[in-house]
Amino acid sequence: MRAWIHDRYGPPSVLRLEDVPVPTPKPDQALVRVAAVSLSLSDWETLVGSPLYSRIGGLRRPKCPTLGSDIAGVVEAVGDDVVDVRVGDPVYADNLGLKGGFAIA
Repeated sequence: MRAWIHDRYGPPSVLRLEDVPVPTPKPDQALVRVAAVSLSLSDWETLVGSPLYSRIGGLRRPKCPTLGSDIAGVVEAVGDDVVDVRVGDPVYADNLGLKGGFAIA
């Protein structure tokens, strides 16, 4: 899988496209093959590191290297505790806590 990642705060030029491992969902998570993602204000603030609250969990460098919190796609895998969605279900979500929507298979 490839993802747009950043390991420091700054302008869009700090983003780079890299190969990353496909994540495995935890027991309470679903893995979504992203079909669409928006660039929201929270993504922009997390990229540039401003205002200061956007650095929660990562004061000097980003906590989550892959941006993308507003996603739409299809469920590819689910954790053992997930009961609301199944593999193949179309979904949309605000994934602000985990991010990761700026990735392609």
